[in-house]
Parts: sequence; C-alpha cells; structure tokens
Amino acid sequence: MRAGMAGLLLEFSIAGGVLAASACMTGPAIAQEASPPAAEFVKKAAMGGLFEIESSHLALERSKNPDIVKFAQMMISEHGDANNSLKMTARDTSTGANIPMTVDQPYRAKLDELAKQVGTDFDASYVSAQSDAHFEAVGLFTAYSNGGDDPKLKAYAGEMLPRLKMHQDTLAHLGAR
Repeated sequence: MRAGMAGLLLEFSIAGGVLAASACMTGPAIAQEASPPAAEFVKKAAMGGLFEIESSHLALERSKNPDIVKFAQMMISEHGDANNSLKMTARDTSTGANIPMTVDQPYRAKLDELAKQVGTDFDASYVSAQSDAHFEAVGLFTAYSNGGDDPKLKAYAGEMLPRLKMHQDTLAHLGAR
C-alpha cells in the first residue's frame, strides 16, 4: 500500500515586526509499516523473490528489449542469491519459518496475466510488475530492518535494502524509456 504525502498548512503572522511561520500537518505523514513477525517476513521475502525470478524467466523468453533482458538476468541472479542467503539466515534462527519453493496463488495469477502479454505490452507489464514487487519488498525490508524481532533476519533485511532500492532506480529508468 502506497502512502501519500501529508498536506502542510503554513500560517504566517507578523508580531512585533517579526515574520513568524507555524506549520500544521493536515494529514498523516508517510506511514511506517509495522514489522511482521520473523516467520511472516521470511515467507513474504522469499515469495517476492520467487515472483521476481519467475517473471524474469518470462522476460528472457518474451522480451526483445536488450535493457529488459539484461535487467531480467540480473533479477534471476541477484534474487536467487538473496533467497539462498535468506534460507541460510532463517536456518540459523529460531523462527521455524519455512522457505516457500513456489509462488502462492496471488503471485501465480500475476504470472499467468504476464504470460498472456506479448511484445511491448509484455515489456510494459513486466516493468510494472517488477516495480510493484520492488515497492512492496522495499517496504517489507525497511520495516523489518527497523523493527524486526530476530537480529539475524534484521541484519539480512538491512543488508538487502540498498540492492532493492538500486533495482527500483533501474526500473524507474526502464519505465521512462
């Protein structure tokens, strides 16, 4: 869920020859997601990574855009490594979290929709799906790195954040082309 920017009401007054301004927030600030429990973090992180990998395999099959193909190769490699690291980290914790091996039904439906696309429609849908997935991942990893209940998973989330944000930046450039 994307949070909007809060409105800001400024009030200016002149008192004793001095211009003063006071600010009042007119809406909520950008919402900070609550950190999920460790087992839920592991499941969501792994599931998002699997989706990004599977959708990228589709991109390798369908896209003719060399920039998208290059990005898809990077997603397969980096999210494969990230999921392996997550698996090893989760094994060293007491979370009891199981790493999913396949995507769940909501992600399967997204993959099925993506598989119906061809040509530049596929490219646009792939970039959009990856952008959404990375937006969710950055929110999840930020929340967990800030307030997670397992120190090892919290460190993992913090280590992964810069890479996920770099993926977002790359996607922004792909979407602008």
